[in-house]
Amino acid sequence: MPSDTSVPRDFTVRLTKQDLVDYCGKKEGTPVADALSKLIDSPDKDKYDPRSWRYSGLLPVQVEVACSSNSAIYRALICRSEGNKPYSATFRKLDIKVAESEPILKLKEPPAPPIPMPGTPEPTGYSHYDDESKLLPWTLGGRLFGAQHIAKALCDQLAGSTKRSQDDNKPLQIEPPLNGLIVVTGRTGTGKSQVAERIIDEYLHRCWSQIKVTETEKEQMRRPHLIALEDPTENLFISPNAATGFDYTPRTLGQDYRSLNEALEDALRQTPALLYIGEVRNPSQWRPILRFAGSGHLCVTTAHAGSLVEAMRTLIDEYSACTSDQRSSLAHKILAVIHLKGKSEETKNAKFSYILPSIWCRYERSITSFVSDGLASILPHRGGASPDAWRGCRGRRFFADHLLESRHEDFNKDAKKELYTEICDAVCLQATSWDLKGE
Repeated sequence: MPSDTSVPRDFTVRLTKQDLVDYCGKKEGTPVADALSKLIDSPDKDKYDPRSWRYSGLLPVQVEVACSSNSAIYRALICRSEGNKPYSATFRKLDIKVAESEPILKLKEPPAPPIPMPGTPEPTGYSHYDDESKLLPWTLGGRLFGAQHIAKALCDQLAGSTKRSQDDNKPLQIEPPLNGLIVVTGRTGTGKSQVAERIIDEYLHRCWSQIKVTETEKEQMRRPHLIALEDPTENLFISPNAATGFDYTPRTLGQDYRSLNEALEDALRQTPALLYIGEVRNPSQWRPILRFAGSGHLCVTTAHAGSLVEAMRTLIDEYSACTSDQRSSLAHKILAVIHLKGKSEETKNAKFSYILPSIWCRYERSITSFVSDGLASILPHRGGASPDAWRGCRGRRFFADHLLESRHEDFNKDAKKELYTEICDAVCLQATSWDLKGE
């Protein structure tokens, strides 16, 4: 490893097939070269050979940096990525010298230095469907809230009782690193994936931007590594070639990994800041996901459910959490369960649609209630922002008040105060009804 301090000790890079071909061709017959060669155009007979899908082991690496020719031994995980086009390689430095018996893989381009995180996420190469322009006009069926508004409100709840920023205009600080499972649920068409993706954007940007160190110190830190497992991959969070402050490994089922268990095993060696699983369709997948989330990692996924209680019941059933002790174990593995419900409204002067969330969050009081009362503790609350009012479960009326207030200024600019009042009355009435019915 170069002595240059601008190169981080642990890092993830994107390797092309040619990078691996060049490496394997240097000294054929070595253990590392033999293992990596199986990743390159493996024949059909090796399609289901685990060795043909990824390499995990010791790997000598030299990062080419000006005025430096030092090398080091790394624990490396190299796996298929982006539909088996390039490879994602995560290197973790070990404090031992390079073994002379192995050739040294030279990375021609060192990891791109981190850039300051913007306060508001600006994805590169990824287009969200809830662009601001699609939220207007208010009276022609447009959405009242976009996924970005909902995600910011939910992230404020994830921040929980952490201290507010001294600047009231800045978002709540999140104490990194969070750990546990975040499940975004709802019926088809409620925007589960879009809200989950925005939560990921918001979380990573908040955590990175609030680190109080110098830029030099920040350059030496391990950049947040986002791993996305999807079936199939629908959208990229960012372009893998973009110069951002994130390391990014998108993987597609059937092309980059064979099974969820295999991908989760790989992720344990890839130092992820966050793991995203596109959607849980098979109930048997919940146990390995909860086991991964319970190992100190943050995991976000989506699933279908008719209500917040139904979503929690699914987790209880699949985890077989029948006793208080089992519910306690389950609660400590879950960070939040979110349910989205939407509706289209038509009032006297407006026609619009909206989606409102409800959330159960892992906090001391909510865990205690869940362990003792089970599903009976999942009651929506509309309490204020004070810690005493926070019981870990927010209803749709709470989010209706919060989200409507966040859009109040838009109506003032358009001089539509009466329309705003009319919309508020309709949304709040429906949110209260949903809360009372447990929907």
